[in-house]
Amino acid sequence: MANRFSIIKNGVVKAIGLAILFLPWVQALAFSVENSPAFWGQEITLKGYLKSEQKYGPPGYGETPAVDVLKVVPRIVLFHAISVASNTTGIDIHIRQAQLVNFNQSDHAELNISTCVKVKGELFEAQSGHHYYDAVIDVTNVSECD
Repeated sequence: MANRFSIIKNGVVKAIGLAILFLPWVQALAFSVENSPAFWGQEITLKGYLKSEQKYGPPGYGETPAVDVLKVVPRIVLFHAISVASNTTGIDIHIRQAQLVNFNQSDHAELNISTCVKVKGELFEAQSGHHYYDAVIDVTNVSECD
C-alpha cells in the first residue's frame, strides 16, 4: 500500500511542479485576446504593447509626400497573433497588431509608448485610407495590464 501511495504522491508532486514551471507560458499565451474565438464586429479585449507610428495621410497617403499630412497612428502590438474569423466567409486571418481609433493619446497621458495595455472595443477590418493596418479596434476603454 505504501508503495502505491508513494508512486501516486510522486506523480502528483511532478504534475504540480510541471504546472508551476509552465504557468507563466500558459498565462502569456492566454492572452492577447480575452474573448476567443474572435470575429469582426465583435467587442473584444486585446492585450499587448501600445505603439505609435507616423504615417502619411491625405491627400495622397504617401504618393505625394511633399503635400501629404504626417499623422501619428496609435496601435496595439499583440503578444501573440490571434485568429479572426469573418462572420460571412468564415475565413480566418491572423493579426498581430491593430490600429486604435477613437483613442486620444493625450487623454491617456499615464500610458507611455511601449506600455503593456488592455484595449477594449469593437474589432473590424480596415475600410478606408485612414486605416493603416488590416485590423482596427474602435476603442471604448484602455487600461494598463495587471
